[in-house]
Amino acid sequence: MHLLHIIRTENMLKRKIERKLLAWKENKDKNCLLVKGARQVGKTYSINKFENIIADIFTKIGKKLYYFEHNSQLEIDFFIRYNNKATAIEVKSAENTKAKSLTSIINNWHVEQGIKLSTKNISVKDNIINYPLYMAIFLQK
Repeated sequence: MHLLHIIRTENMLKRKIERKLLAWKENKDKNCLLVKGARQVGKTYSINKFENIIADIFTKIGKKLYYFEHNSQLEIDFFIRYNNKATAIEVKSAENTKAKSLTSIINNWHVEQGIKLSTKNISVKDNIINYPLYMAIFLQK
C-alpha cells in the first residue's frame, strides 16, 4: 500500500514538473529558469530531459549537434559551431554549475571556447561564457 502511494506521488511530481518545463519552453517572455525543491524528488531526472529541450532549440535554429565522450570520464553535452569555431556546450540546471568537463576540454583538447547554459546570469571566465538557459535560442551565429 505504501509503495503504491509513493509511486503515484512520484509520477504526479514528474508530470507537474514536466508540464512546468514545457510551459516555460513555450512562453515567449522567458525568464531565467531556476529549479528548486527538496532532495531526492526527481529534479535531476526531470532536468536531464531538459537537455533534450536545449537540443530541440539548437536543432530548430539550424545547429548540427555533436556529442563528445572520452573514456567514460569526460563528457560534453553538445558541440556546435558558434562564431565559426567548434564550441563545447554544457547544460547545468542545478545550483552547482561547476563544469569540470568544459574546463578540461578547453585546457587539454585545444578547444578555443565553451558555453555553459545554466540558471546563472551572463558571465565570462577564461574562455567559458555563461548564459542563462533561456538564451540558447540566441546562439545562432
